[in-house]
This record gives sequence, structure tokens and C-alpha cells, in this order.
Amino acid sequence: MDMQFLKNVIQLTISRVTYLQILENHMDTCAALRDSINHFVGCIATGSIFIPVITLFSSFGRSMSMLGGEDEILFSCVMVLVNVLPKFVNQWSFVHVGAYNKEFVPASRDT
Repeated sequence: MDMQFLKNVIQLTISRVTYLQILENHMDTCAALRDSINHFVGCIATGSIFIPVITLFSSFGRSMSMLGGEDEILFSCVMVLVNVLPKFVNQWSFVHVGAYNKEFVPASRDT
């Protein structure tokens, strides 16, 4: 969990610095890291919790479909979760959080 959080902090910081460089509004990397930690800890924590859970559900759904599971109700519930949850939480939303200063769930919907 800690490594996932750190990876997401770095991804958000790099996307923020890169976006501002594209706009020719340069920002110091240390300042971007400080902003990421001070202002976006909630977004990063939310994503760090939900993204591994979604990955687990999608892996479980893929393995059930490969095995041709006999429990169709469980399979259909997992597949609904696999298809619906990425609309609200995905790993690319950190780029939108860093670049556009959005909250995590609206950024996930936009990606």
C-alpha cells in the first residue's frame, strides 16, 4: 500500500510538472511535489486504495471467464463491478488531478 501511494504521488507530480512545461509555465519539481503532498493527499489515498481493488476484481473476472465458472451469479456480479468501477476510479485520473487540479472521481470520469 505504501509503495502504491508513493508511486501515485510521483505520477501526479510528474504529470503536473510536464503539463505546466507544455504550457510554458515552468514549475520546480520540489514545489510540485510539495503541492502534491499538501493538497492532493486525499485524492492520492483514495486512488491508492481503489485501484488495487479494481485490479483484483478484474483479474478475478478474467480467471472466472477462462475457467468457465459454474457460479454464473457470482461471475455476473464480478463482471458488473469490472465494467462499472473503472468509470469512477482508474489509474489515469492522477494525470488529470495533477494537470487540472481536479478531485479524483471527477478526474476518473473524464479519462
